[in-house]
Amino acid sequence: MRMLFRLIFPVITATALVSSAGAAVSQSHNAVFVLKMSGDRGWEVECELNRFDDEPLSIRKNGRGDIETVATRGVSSGSCDYRVPEDKGELKIIFTNDGNPDQCPFEREYDQCVGRFPAGSEGSFEF
Repeated sequence: MRMLFRLIFPVITATALVSSAGAAVSQSHNAVFVLKMSGDRGWEVECELNRFDDEPLSIRKNGRGDIETVATRGVSSGSCDYRVPEDKGELKIIFTNDGNPDQCPFEREYDQCVGRFPAGSEGSFEF
């Protein structure tokens, strides 16, 4: 019996490790990705989002003085371009990717990934 346990235990352990690794990968493939953009009117943000199990997603949001949100699942990487008019206030972007929380392209503010872009600025960021 002891010999049988020594033979079977490594196989069971290896199977459990492979199963848990597969579950982690499938969770990140289905994880929630959110961009919340806010500021005065006139700002523009364009993003190309690469997704694990789907075609890339192109988005474009324009500031209207309220909060614009993009939410989807399974984002693996991406890039965004932004433009903030000279005569308007800052653009604020809050970035969340539950599948890869360390992917933050901005500074951390109170446990949130936040980018702040002043009036007259333009540029890009990748994640």
